[in-house]
Amino acid sequence: MLMRQQPVTAIGTFIALILTLAVSLPLAASNPADTYGYSPRGIALGNAMTATVNDWSSVWYNPAGLGKTRSLSKSSDGKEVDLALKKKKGEKSSNNSSNYHPTEFALSSFYTVSGHSISGLTGDQTTEALNGTSFGMVTVGMALDLNMIVGMPSFISSARLGIGATVGIDGTAMKINDIDPRTPDYVRYGRDAQRAVILAGLGLGFLDDMFGAGVSVFTSFGGTGHMDLNGAEISPDPQTPLAQTKMDMKMVPSFNAGLYFTPDRLLSLLKGLQIGVSYRMESKVEIAPLDAEATTTVFSMLLDMKNMAIYDYYVPHIITAGISYSIPVPLVEVIVSVDFEYQLWSKFSISKSNTQVLEDRGVFLPGMKDVPIVRTGIEVKPLSWLSIMTGYYYQPSMLKSLPIDSTINFMDNDMHAISLGAEFVIPPLLSLKGPLVIAAGYQLQYFADTTVTRTVFNQTTELDEIRNYSYGGMNHLVTVSVGIKI
Repeated sequence: MLMRQQPVTAIGTFIALILTLAVSLPLAASNPADTYGYSPRGIALGNAMTATVNDWSSVWYNPAGLGKTRSLSKSSDGKEVDLALKKKKGEKSSNNSSNYHPTEFALSSFYTVSGHSISGLTGDQTTEALNGTSFGMVTVGMALDLNMIVGMPSFISSARLGIGATVGIDGTAMKINDIDPRTPDYVRYGRDAQRAVILAGLGLGFLDDMFGAGVSVFTSFGGTGHMDLNGAEISPDPQTPLAQTKMDMKMVPSFNAGLYFTPDRLLSLLKGLQIGVSYRMESKVEIAPLDAEATTTVFSMLLDMKNMAIYDYYVPHIITAGISYSIPVPLVEVIVSVDFEYQLWSKFSISKSNTQVLEDRGVFLPGMKDVPIVRTGIEVKPLSWLSIMTGYYYQPSMLKSLPIDSTINFMDNDMHAISLGAEFVIPPLLSLKGPLVIAAGYQLQYFADTTVTRTVFNQTTELDEIRNYSYGGMNHLVTVSVGIKI
C-alpha cells in the first residue's frame, strides 16, 4: 500500500512499516472472463452467447447450454440427425450416430496487447496502472456426456458435465492488487484481470432439448489471518524481526445458473429461434480479519492492530437474457444473437475495517452505478465446416461522476468492443474418434478518452493537490483454440 511520507516519530515510523505490510485498501476488480470473454468463439461473437452456447464454455456463459446437444450433429446434407440418446426397444442404431459428438475437450489461449495510456500525471502522482496490462491466459475446457456413464430417464434428452480452468500463461493463479484507492488505477484491467477462473457445471436438456437448465460453480478464496512480529526495534532502518504468520484459507463458492428454451419444438414456424437467460452470483477474494501484533525491544511496547483485511477481485451480480435467430438466407446460414446484460455494480462493497480507515482520513468511497450492456453477434456459415463470426458491444463505465474534491481515483472508461473470428471443423484424422474444431478470434477494445479533475493522492506533501489527468487508449486481443469432439 502506498502511504503519505511525512516527518514522524520513531514509533510512528514503526507503525507505518507494519501497516504498509499488513493493511490493504480495496480496489474493485474483475477477471479475464468478464473483461474479455471465455472462449475464442464467444469473444468473436461479442460474447453474445446466452441463447446459443452449447459447448464447453457453457460453464461460464450459460450452464444450461451443457444440456443442449441436438444441434451438435449434422448429416452430410446439413440436416439435423436424430439425437435420441436412448433408443426405443427394438430400434436399431441410427446410420448417423457417428455424427453425434456430445463429448469434447478443448485447449484455448489468448494474449492481450495493451494500448492503455495515461497523461497529465506528474512525478508525485505515481501509479502502476499500466503495469501488467499486456498478458496471456490459457484455458482447458471439457464437456462430458453423462449418458456414457449412467442411463438417464426418458424425459432427459441431454446431460453433460462441464469443466473450465483458466490460469495465467506465466503460471500465476492470482495477482493481488489491493492498493490505496486514492492512487489512480484501472478497475478491470492489468493485474486486476489476472485471476484464475475454475468452474464445474451440469446441464440437462428435456423433451428433445425443447428446454434445459444448468448450474455451475466457480471458486473464490477467503479466510482469516494473523501476524506476530517479536523483538522489533523502534527504528526506520531495515530489519528482520522474528515473525509468525498464520492464514486459514478456504474456497468460497459462487454460482452461475441458466435456462434455455427452443420454441420450434412446439411451433415449427419459430424454427431457428433460441432463448436463454443466466445469472452469475457476485464473488470476491477476502481475507478478514487480518490481525497483527508486534512487540518491541524497548519499553515492552505492544502494538495491537485488529480487523485489517485484504479485499480484492470483486465481480458484481450479473443478469443476462439472450435471443438468437437463424435467418433463412440462400446458400448460407446466418445466425444473429443479442444479449441484454445488467451488471449490478451498485452492490459493490468493501470490508468494514477498510471503510473505517478511509473515513478516519476523511475519505468516503463513492458509489458505483449499475451497468446495462447490449451485446450483438453475427455468425455466417458458408460451408458446413466453416463459420465466420463478428460481434460488437458498448460497455459504459460503472463509475459515477465524482465531485471535484473526491480523492478516490478508480479508473474505468466507456468502452467499445469490436471482434471477429472463424471456426473450422476438420473431419476425424488417423485414429481420432471425432472431428477437430479449430477457432481463432480477434478483439479490439477502444476506450473513450476520459479527463478528470480530482484530488490526487500526493506522496511528498502533507496536503493533497487537485490535478487534471486523462486516460484512454485501446487493447488488442488474439485468441485461438483447438478441440476435439467425441
